[in-house]
Amino acid sequence: SGRWQLKDKWLNATFQCSLSLMIYVMGIILLAVSILSMEAGQFNIGEFLSFLLYIGYITVPTRELAHIAFQSQGHLAGADRLRQLLQEPPPATTLANAPPLKIQIGSISFNHVSFGYSPEKYVLNQVNLSLPGGKTIALVGGSGSGKSTFAKLLLRFHAPNSGTISIDQQNIAQVGLYSLRQQVGIVWQEPLLIADTLRANLELANAQATLTEMRQALDKAQLLPLVDSLNQGIDTYLGPQGVELSTGQKQRISLAQMFLRNCPIVILDEFSSAQDSEMEKNLLLAMEKLRQGRTTLIIAHRFSSIRNADYVLFFHGDGTIILDEHQRLMRQMPAYRQAVEWQTQTTHKNYPAP
Repeated sequence: SGRWQLKDKWLNATFQCSLSLMIYVMGIILLAVSILSMEAGQFNIGEFLSFLLYIGYITVPTRELAHIAFQSQGHLAGADRLRQLLQEPPPATTLANAPPLKIQIGSISFNHVSFGYSPEKYVLNQVNLSLPGGKTIALVGGSGSGKSTFAKLLLRFHAPNSGTISIDQQNIAQVGLYSLRQQVGIVWQEPLLIADTLRANLELANAQATLTEMRQALDKAQLLPLVDSLNQGIDTYLGPQGVELSTGQKQRISLAQMFLRNCPIVILDEFSSAQDSEMEKNLLLAMEKLRQGRTTLIIAHRFSSIRNADYVLFFHGDGTIILDEHQRLMRQMPAYRQAVEWQTQTTHKNYPAP
């Protein structure tokens, strides 16, 4: 965290200043003793200059040795933490000879699913629902209500404490993990890019993709004009984590990867959060093509995302979830109606409280 980073910087600065002060004070003391000894006739000027030269030679190595000892404490702590992580059991494993997941419709079922990051509080509590395949479903709810957790459970980043999750009536805990994550794609709010070219990042999604297919994907993601303006085009080096790009541009690269992967189930973690109004409009039009024939889950924070959904999955925040249409929720769910009105700054008089 920022507090620990600040403390580390403060300790490092204090150590360096203290070490330098100690070296300078010792140098002054040695110089004074040497001058007094030379005046007393204990050694001559040549020996005195040689002594000063040797002092200069050993100062830098002494400083570096002390610095290494200081740094090693942090490295040892990091190594111990890494050892602990490596010893932890993986959050998801594939059973021996597990069959691959086969998606035809893309329906998703949660059967008595409960999950919590700690035993004291469940994020999802006895959830039972069936999401129809080929539809767009907006995941709506307050911060910490379980929207991202829902997506992570579907990808088996976590295993539910109880209950089962199925895709097309196949328990995802009993199918091959690789086949699951190959067919369920996700665009995170903070996309992960490797320190390589744009082409290499697109090949992560589909290693067999041709240049034409890549350009088509970039065009659908509203990135082709930007790529064509670069000196090296699709072979432009992006840098670590796409440091040369804005967050919105990185999100669009992740969207282009999704077009290349052609997954039957797609999860969008507020993919348009870093776009301006005009670009968001263009991306929503592109999403009309992407979501055709696919099950699309949109972790939504904007009303524009809700309006383009066939169904809304409303997270109460107490572990319960309701699946229904937007219009019906507006009429029958005061908490949902208030959330939409607060965001849009409008009052929906056509939906009186039940």
